[in-house]
Amino acid sequence: MGGILGETLNRENLITSIRNGGLICKLAEVIQDSVDDCSKSESNGHDLPSNPPQAYNLECSARSMEARENVMKFMTWARELRVPESSIFSPDDLLKLKGKMNVVNT
Repeated sequence: MGGILGETLNRENLITSIRNGGLICKLAEVIQDSVDDCSKSESNGHDLPSNPPQAYNLECSARSMEARENVMKFMTWARELRVPESSIFSPDDLLKLKGKMNVVNT
């Protein structure tokens, strides 16, 4: 993830770095480019999301309402991408640090 985004992420700073949801929305933008390429080449691509999360805030506090909105935008996008519900973390897993491994596994 860090290499894709040009960020230095490791096990010590990953959760802290993504906690406000901004970087995961940024990651969704990068992934969306591949989704778009796939959609163009496959007949069933029209069922995939056509846009990554929009209007997210990279600079908001991890405990702010904006952070919750960022995370929800990412989760909505992941569901549109048809990530199984059992593989998607809950907002509180990241925002309240209730399930860090769920976040990492998503």
